[in-house]
Amino acid sequence: MYQKRWAIEMLFKRIKQNSQLNNFLGENKNAISIQLWCTLIKDLLTKIVKDKLTEKGSKKWSFSNLTGFLRLHLYTYIHLMNFLAEPEYALLQHNKGPDQINLQLKLFSF
Repeated sequence: MYQKRWAIEMLFKRIKQNSQLNNFLGENKNAISIQLWCTLIKDLLTKIVKDKLTEKGSKKWSFSNLTGFLRLHLYTYIHLMNFLAEPEYALLQHNKGPDQINLQLKLFSF
């Protein structure tokens, strides 16, 4: 029972350290609930990415560094898992293909 309680304490510690829950976006119960659920989902997805990287045996990322990097990486077109595992190779692959990206964008523009 102590181990389960400790896991919950570590979850709350991780959420408080890596999420900005100092001021809520709304004042009613529903707004606060939605923000808390979004924070829990973000934490779960970050934990999944961290576990996948550990399975691959690549560079070890701390949870806070990974959270910050994911926040910065949201609007890039580089494949996330490839970049986290082998950054140099992923950047080289990304730099080879901007013509294909532009071609795809031109095909779908109106």
